[in-house]
Formats: sequence, structure tokens, C-alpha cells
Amino acid sequence: MHRSPRQSPWILTAPLLIAACASGGEPAAQPAEAPAQAPAQRSAGNEVAVQHRQSERELELHMRANFLVAVDARDAVIDGDLVRAIEALNWIAEQNFDGLLPDRWKPYSARLQQTARAGAQAQTLQDAAQRVAAVAQRCGECHQNFKTGEDRGAEEAQGFAPVGPEHVETRMVRHQWAADELWHGLVIPSDKTWGGGARILVDAPPNPPQHPDGTVDPQLKAEIADLRRLGERAAGASDVGRRVEVYGDLLGRCAGCHVRLPK
Repeated sequence: MHRSPRQSPWILTAPLLIAACASGGEPAAQPAEAPAQAPAQRSAGNEVAVQHRQSERELELHMRANFLVAVDARDAVIDGDLVRAIEALNWIAEQNFDGLLPDRWKPYSARLQQTARAGAQAQTLQDAAQRVAAVAQRCGECHQNFKTGEDRGAEEAQGFAPVGPEHVETRMVRHQWAADELWHGLVIPSDKTWGGGARILVDAPPNPPQHPDGTVDPQLKAEIADLRRLGERAAGASDVGRRVEVYGDLLGRCAGCHVRLPK
């Protein structure tokens, strides 16, 4: 569940402030010695403050929307849906940030949109996977520079305890959790969260997961072994370039498996 954006007290009281100013009403506790223009000056100051807070909220909502669409692009790749992934990347690429972004943010926004635009030209799921990973890194690049990323702190992943064989469904939950933690490791960015996601993959039980009837799919066994090795690569990836590559590989492998297996 996604949290709703926090509303500022300025936003909640803005209509009352503006209405009071528009009515020409005088403040109840007006000092006798106040200059004649003081109420009008305060009215103008209130409107400027309200407009500033509204602009900040619009920017917050706009950036949150971009993040949610980026998540949808990621999930589309995982599901093996190239068309949906491209639509999401196109949406990010074509957003109009005019009047919303502070000037110092604009170079980062331009790079984000350039990366999304390139991703929208992907011809394969594997290519789209790498592009989506690069979009996550662009988000993290901006967050790191302006210290706006929200560290997950106590939510650091501890991994599943390897206590015997896992069924296929349980292993899929493990992979979904790892994909989410590694994603946030890029977006925040956070070494701790990235490392937690890597451990989720590395800590998987060595025995291959079983179907409910106790059988093991040989091809799935090989694919899951590859994912465990990918977790080891993720754990050893200390620079962002390698992390983008590893995460793109993870998304591509998820897509390949989901396309092959029946829904």
C-alpha cells in the first residue's frame, strides 16, 4: 500500500486565508499603530506563501506519480509485458516539468527522461529490463545529490531463514521481495537496502523448490540456480554501474521465467 502525500497545514488553511483577504475583513487584533498598508501587505504575503506550498505539493505529487509509473514499468517487465513497459517508459519520457522543477533539478530530470525515452525504444524484454534498471538509477542519482531519498532504515531485509526445501510459490515470494529491495537500493539509493536484497537471493535454500506434488521442474531448477548466483553478483557489486547491470539481469530472468511458465 502506498502512503498518501502528507498535506501541509498551509494547504489545508489556504482557502480560508484567501477568502478572508478577498472579503476585505480586518484582523480582530489589529494594533492601533500599524501602518495603513499592513493588512494588504500581509494578505499578499499569505498568498505568496500559499502559492509556494501549493507548488511544492504539486511537485511532490508529480514526482510520486513518476515513481509509481517507473514501478509499473518494472512490474511489466517482470510479468513479461513489453508493451506495458514501453507505455510506462513513454509516459515518463513525455512528462512536462515546466514550472514545477527548481532549476538545479532540471539536469537530473532531463537525464531521467532521456533514459526513459531510450527504454521506450526497447525491442526485447531483456533490453527493457536494463533500461528500467537505468531509470531506477537516475532516480537515485537525483535523490543522492539533493538528499531526498527516504531510507528504509529498520526495514532492512533480513532474508528468509533457510530451514528446508521451499515450494515454488515460496521461492517466487523470495524473488519478488529481493527485486523490491534491490530496486529501492537503487532508487533511494542505499547500500544497506541493496545488500539486504542480495542476501534474500543468496540465503535461499540450496535444494530446488518443489511443486505441491513434490516434483521439481529441471529447467526451473537451473533458472533458480542462476538467480542464486545473480544474488552473489549483487552482493559483490559495489559501484552503481554494476548494480544497474545486475538488476537488469534479474528483471530479464524474471521475465523469461514468467513468459515460459503458465499463468
